[in-house]
Formats: sequence, structure tokens, C-alpha cells
Amino acid sequence: MIVAVAVFFFFLVWAFSYYYSILPDVVDNFSLAANEVFYKIINNIFVDAYEIPVKFYSENPTNAVLYAKLTYIPNSTMVFSGEQQLSCEIDGNRIYWSADLTNGENYFKIKYVNINTPVNCDSSFSALNKSNANITIPWSAEKTYVFSQQKINEFFNCSSDCDYKYRIFKENLGINEDFNLRILGGINLTFGKKPPANRDVYVFMKEGRLDNWGYINITVSLWK
Repeated sequence: MIVAVAVFFFFLVWAFSYYYSILPDVVDNFSLAANEVFYKIINNIFVDAYEIPVKFYSENPTNAVLYAKLTYIPNSTMVFSGEQQLSCEIDGNRIYWSADLTNGENYFKIKYVNINTPVNCDSSFSALNKSNANITIPWSAEKTYVFSQQKINEFFNCSSDCDYKYRIFKENLGINEDFNLRILGGINLTFGKKPPANRDVYVFMKEGRLDNWGYINITVSLWK
């Protein structure tokens, strides 16, 4: 009898040990699959973007018109001082902008996205302002990525037939798992299935920029 009880407890302990040894693999496998789905969704709405740093030294605080010569100035081009968008104009291979300068080094960024847009630099400076403008030397363009508002609207923004749009999006990307996507910021929308209350839900979040350089937060939820 004692031997039988001992054998029973041996197999009981072994069973629990085996179960807990394979459980992390099951969890990790789904976590990896969910992470792959998240990046499939995110990468599908990214577009290439570029930032060109510019520096100008001013001996005194003043308002001035600056310009840079560039070989490529698409319609999406904008000029920023920190987070502030500046008035700018594109004239041939030159981009002009107006800025309140401080004493010392002043830093700017010329930004553009590889998408077709109306002209963002739609200000107009006088011929006198342009002739008196101060030249700046742009640095090398730094490649980055932003979320495309056009792609987000195309894939996720729907008022009707949302289930059909959801199914087609999953099929096109080869996604088998159900998901819920929520975007907050310059665009506010929810897309996909509602996460169930009685399931393990994995949540992935990504903060980024829209193609107008405003911030958005994207949350993707998946469940087992």
C-alpha cells in the first residue's frame, strides 16, 4: 500500500513538472505569433520619411528669413523649429522660411515624406525678403518612418462593411488571429474585433508620428 501511494505521488509530481515545463513554451509561442501579427499591421501603414537638420548662428535675437538649397523638395516638405511648424515657401531648388532667432546657434529641421500631397510650404515671401535671406547649410538627410494617414484611412476607417474590410485586411496580410486596433492622436478610430472578457489578451503599443508630424498612439490587442 505504501509503495502504491509513493508511486502515485511520484507520477503526480512528474505530471505537474512536465506540465509547467511545457507551459512557458506554449505562452512564448503565442506571444511570438502575436508580436509578428503586430508588426505586420504596423509595417503595413509605415512610409519613408526624411529629416534634414539645419543650423544657423545669429549674433542677435531677431526675426529673419532663411533659406537652404536642396536637390529634392517634394510637396510634403515642411520646416520645424523644435515642434513648431514654420512658415515656408518653395522656389525652385530653394526653400525659404521665417524664424525668430535667438542669440547663438539656432536649430531647424526640414522634413518630408515620400507621399503625394498638396504643397505644405504655401507661404509667399516678398522679393526683398528673399534677396536679403540668410543662407544655411543643410546636413545629410536622416531617414525615418512615419504612419501614413492615407493608409490608415484606407485600411481601417469604415462606417459600413467593417467586417468585410477586416476580413480582407487579414487575408491580404496572412493573419489568422483576431485582433483589435485602436489609434489615438491626430486620428481617433477603432478597428477589428472586440477583445473577449474571458481570454488572455496580449496588448502591443507603439507611439509614432503621422505624415503631418503629429503624434499618434497605436494599440493592438490579440487573444488566445
